[in-house]
Amino acid sequence: MKRLVIIQLKGNSFGGIWQVNKQIAMKLLEEGMDVRVISMRDNPGPLVDEYDPRLHVHAVNPNELWEFTRKQDVKDTLMKGNLLKTCFLLKKVVHEKIVLNRDYHALKRELRALNPDYILVSHYQIIKGIPKEFYSRTIFHQHCSFTVTKNHKPTITTLMKYRNQFKFLWLSKAIMKEAKEYGFQNSTYIYNPVRFTVKEKADVVENKKLVTIARISEEKRIPFMAEIVSEVFGKEKFKDWTFEVYGNGDNQELEKMKKQMKYPERMHYMGLTNHPKDVLLTSSLHLNTSKYEGFSLSILEANECGVPTITFPFGEAVYEEIKDNKTGMIVSENTKEKYISILEKIMSDSNKLEELSCNVKKFSKQFHIDEIIKDWHKLFEQIDGDDYEKN
Repeated sequence: MKRLVIIQLKGNSFGGIWQVNKQIAMKLLEEGMDVRVISMRDNPGPLVDEYDPRLHVHAVNPNELWEFTRKQDVKDTLMKGNLLKTCFLLKKVVHEKIVLNRDYHALKRELRALNPDYILVSHYQIIKGIPKEFYSRTIFHQHCSFTVTKNHKPTITTLMKYRNQFKFLWLSKAIMKEAKEYGFQNSTYIYNPVRFTVKEKADVVENKKLVTIARISEEKRIPFMAEIVSEVFGKEKFKDWTFEVYGNGDNQELEKMKKQMKYPERMHYMGLTNHPKDVLLTSSLHLNTSKYEGFSLSILEANECGVPTITFPFGEAVYEEIKDNKTGMIVSENTKEKYISILEKIMSDSNKLEELSCNVKKFSKQFHIDEIIKDWHKLFEQIDGDDYEKN
């Protein structure tokens, strides 16, 4: 029996990386592979997440969170002349470093004991915990666009050191192409799977609801989205439409968003949801205003429910998640005015809305886990020595 060990930073997390890892792990487990998920730390959240009880899931250090004191905070405190607090922060930095090194050694011991056939690494910070003898069995799975990757110095510096030792896995063909051009020749790509399937399709014409399911953070630009919807809702012909935001995150962004909701009787912040399928099946359009995305899970889920997405061109993968004007709309001009124009056009045209809905429901089938897992098997075969390459 082949054994896969998936390593991530945070356990008990409802984030996208865990959702992808969980989907892959449970499908491979179902097919007979021994799969284990190891997190460096625990990260308890407000939602209870479920997974196959046969899946081995644990944290190297469940007593600490993945939170570290920033060097800039220490420097700022020192510049303000607060010596007592500076000493406290310096002591904290030393403690965090000692604990992290201890955790890396613990991870190495565990991996050597397990002796896996394949190791899947989800974060660059974990690489120090991989024993050198396992490098040829290691897949580094980067969960964001290459533009973001190369512009984040700690990430790109670390990954470049291992570009000839690991197999690099990207989220789309376009992202892989950019990575290869940059020097990551040992690369391939596999799409994220949608985490549920449904037979139904949303009644997008009758629902008259705009929706977004997202982390409330600066790069998602949810306050900007609320501003766009408020302008649209100011027109009489859209008086029957509603707007719902699901998610949590940065409190400042949340407050900004609420201030932009000019029609509180029709614009609602709903908090977290563990039932995106139910939300999407009662919606008409899914909105995205992100500055950047890797391969959006929310768009995949909207696709599966037959809910088209309107989005700015958030990164290299956008044209592989959405077929412009066929399964959704990509606002290529990247302006608020153009976004509003396209949104109003689709909201006003029930025939076009229904056409997009039918198309995107069919399009979603390629992201079902039964299809995606085929590429994972090909990747494992390549690591085993076969000549497979996905170009």
